[in-house]
Amino acid sequence: MFIAKNYSRKITGYLVAVPYFIAYVLTILASNITLLYIARIFAGIGTGATTVFCPLYVTEISEDKIRGTLGSFYVLICGFGILAIYIFGAYLSYYVTCYILIAIMVVYLVTFYFIPETPVYLINHIHFSDARKSLNWLRGSNCDVIEQEMCRLKSSLEKKEEGSKSISIKEMLQNRSIRIALLISLFLVTNLQFSGPLAILSYTVTIFKDAGSDLSANTSTIIIAFLQIVGNLFATVLLDRAGRKILLIISNIAIILSLTGLGIYFYCKMNGIDISKITWIPLLCLSIYILFFALGVSPVPFIMIPELFLPEAREMAIAISLTVMWFLAFLATKLFTTISDIFGLYGLNIASLVHGVGIGWPSPIIPILQSETSPIGRAVTNEEASWLSAIICLGSMFNIPIYYLIVNKCSRKFTGYLVAVPYAIAYILVICANNVTMLYIARFFAGMGTGATTLFCPLYVTEISENSVRGALGSLYVLISYVGVLFVYICASYTTYYVTSYLILAVTALYLIAFFFMPESPSYLVQISNLEAAEKNLKWLRGDDNVVKVELDKLTAAFKERQNESEQFSIKEIFSSRGTRKAYVIAFLLAANLQLSAPIATLSYTVSTFQAAGSDMSPNLSSIIVSLLQILGTSVSTLLLDRAGRKVLLGISNFCLILCLTTNGAYFFCKSNGIEVSNVSWIPLLCLSVYVISLGIGVAPIPFLMVPEMFLPRARSLAVCVSLTWMWFIAFLVTKFYANVSELFGLYSCYWLFAAFCFIGLLMTIFVYPETKNKSIENIFEELDGGEKSSKKYDVSNSK
Repeated sequence: MFIAKNYSRKITGYLVAVPYFIAYVLTILASNITLLYIARIFAGIGTGATTVFCPLYVTEISEDKIRGTLGSFYVLICGFGILAIYIFGAYLSYYVTCYILIAIMVVYLVTFYFIPETPVYLINHIHFSDARKSLNWLRGSNCDVIEQEMCRLKSSLEKKEEGSKSISIKEMLQNRSIRIALLISLFLVTNLQFSGPLAILSYTVTIFKDAGSDLSANTSTIIIAFLQIVGNLFATVLLDRAGRKILLIISNIAIILSLTGLGIYFYCKMNGIDISKITWIPLLCLSIYILFFALGVSPVPFIMIPELFLPEAREMAIAISLTVMWFLAFLATKLFTTISDIFGLYGLNIASLVHGVGIGWPSPIIPILQSETSPIGRAVTNEEASWLSAIICLGSMFNIPIYYLIVNKCSRKFTGYLVAVPYAIAYILVICANNVTMLYIARFFAGMGTGATTLFCPLYVTEISENSVRGALGSLYVLISYVGVLFVYICASYTTYYVTSYLILAVTALYLIAFFFMPESPSYLVQISNLEAAEKNLKWLRGDDNVVKVELDKLTAAFKERQNESEQFSIKEIFSSRGTRKAYVIAFLLAANLQLSAPIATLSYTVSTFQAAGSDMSPNLSSIIVSLLQILGTSVSTLLLDRAGRKVLLGISNFCLILCLTTNGAYFFCKSNGIEVSNVSWIPLLCLSVYVISLGIGVAPIPFLMVPEMFLPRARSLAVCVSLTWMWFIAFLVTKFYANVSELFGLYSCYWLFAAFCFIGLLMTIFVYPETKNKSIENIFEELDGGEKSSKKYDVSNSK
């Protein structure tokens, strides 16, 4: 984007080819995986340059009436590229394919030589005669059209010169129309990448192999690529006739139906249902998916995003949108195999999203409740607002022991369904509330759902996951809960109080539908002696028959050994076992580290904090930015937990939290003591941004992962229950008295106190906590027990 902004479009177009050349030369020369990684990075650099350059160039050279058609050509030609590589890869050698790709880049350079510079660039640089020649090349010899367009471009230049020549991110976010345009752009690229195109196209051959289709996997993928081109052709014809919105709606509906059908097919296959007569379904569903994806969801963002912004903001907006798009693409593609290995090709833990909604709800909703147009008929007081934030913690404390009994007496599936009940009650009460007491009750039920979620999700993930991916899957729970926080921030900021509540109820219903397709825990099935179902579910989760047999034998051996022991893990046993005592101490410290870094208080009062900071930016928008960064931090954690390890990430996380909390405290100390801070009003946003990224890297996800890891199966449920009850008790104290302490001693005192607690957490990380990365539960317990072999053998991580 910097090159496109500061150099001519022609130079930028030539430079697009450079990283592609490097990528495919490295691919030819590669003798190890590292060189291939580097080659793919350069290919990605070329792809990023292409996605910036092509829509920008097309927008600047095309007439309004055909801009949509020309814009869709970019996606259409991409479809031809995918078809070409599928054919080359299937019928030519590795090296011949690379040489052909280099030859295509040469053809691109030769043809681009004859393409003119854009009139917009030439006008902006006062090259009027060259701009006229360029328009003559593009529009033909129609002098009237050329003169009209020259006048329009000159007028735009004059307006641009009257205002600022460039626009900063801060200025963009202060302009309401640009903020809305940027938000729409981010929704468009999220819709594009979270419909899974890169993941599905990257793993098309694998999907067809898994489906057991009669067609050759390579032949099927070529058919898919051909249909993508057909969809792009339809889009090219229809975009300037039917309109963007109609095509997007049709495209999304068809994608929902096709992906749902594909999910049902794989669900039936994984659960042993005979599907030999319908192996054509994956080809049909993927054909519909690709055809309609190419019709709207794929091309429309590249056309609409440049259209939404004025010239002075366009380049920056495209850069931001495309950066977010490729980050989301990386997440979707990188995590596709991990998620599909454990959750199948269709499921995610949506319960944690609703949990995140409950945590983030007070931040945008309390200002609404304290306004003159409060939905309950009067403005709530600050004291009532603090209870609305904190009472969710009491609900969690109350419900965790109840769910502990349920999870030990009933199946994991039944327990998972029950998670949704208090959430549904909570948001129905929010809709019906006409006084603050009803809101208290609603928040208490939301807390009951949160308590159930924090108990159930880590336990379930621990029981179904392999050691090698347990960390990544455990952190997904926290990642999706932060998506829930972002969801409620956006909904409450840009819709009404009631619409937000209805949307949350819809997400709860979606959770129930998605969880229906999830398997029962193999550990629970072994416990009730249903070995046939346990084997079937292990096949669903692992795929490899050899791994399934070994793991089933371990689960069965662990269960038989537990049968010879007492049913209950008594308080006496807790204190008589050194390993269990130490595990409880570490669990309490981890929970305290998490809650005394004040995530719930911070998320509940984010909008209020930005209002108090006097930032120029909208408090609601600042909160959304902070929430996006929180997701970024947790995404990094998801990728690194099983590589860098728990201790390293926890240490980095605590250290960064200390720095940003201390700095934020210093800002509010200066502000409260009359020191001029108007020139640095961006500090709270910067500090809270660093805070949420750092929190998401380690302090937030690791307790939910490590606590189940440190206890032997017989003690795990009780340990998780006790630890979570302790965690929510601390959360209640911090959240309830955060506002009171702020009023008495100043907001800065809270930040400095939280920084002190994080310093203690850093010391505990260095000197006390064990590293549990890629270790079995038995090995972790032996380390806590002093390194001596335990008399009880539990060489399995996923048993209760």
